[in-house]
Amino acid sequence: MILDISSYNGVIDWNTVTKKNQIDRVILRATTKNGKLDTKFLANYKALKALKVPIDIYKFSYATDAQSAFSECDNVIFEMERNKIEFDMLWLDIENDGALRWTKKRAFDVICGYMACLRLDYTTLGIYCNLDYYKSVIPEPFKTKLPLWIARWTSG
Repeated sequence: MILDISSYNGVIDWNTVTKKNQIDRVILRATTKNGKLDTKFLANYKALKALKVPIDIYKFSYATDAQSAFSECDNVIFEMERNKIEFDMLWLDIENDGALRWTKKRAFDVICGYMACLRLDYTTLGIYCNLDYYKSVIPEPFKTKLPLWIARWTSG
């Protein structure tokens, strides 16, 4: 089981969660819109490291072009380095942000901005989106070159 976690999930008793479930990996929200660490990030990170649970991070992107994406990614990496955070993969969450719709061009520019910041490191960047965004927004070259985490929800 892979979990994506942010401050919206509240305080988590990781000892209980890991005893009751086979947790293969946890993906933590790195920073908020203002560029600060998610308020529960460090507590979750420390608990998961102590339990030896593999950790990835994700960034819900507010970038609108390659330049703002580069800056946004640079801030995430700065916060991770400043706090001595080790992670396997940075997942770029590109979904709808209110009235600001994602287009193929915006997705292309933002992904390229992140890749430039990471120096085109395909091994540390993945794309998170829902199935509709995968079909209609993710540019074709990235569908085969980058890891994809496609959100799918079921009811019940």
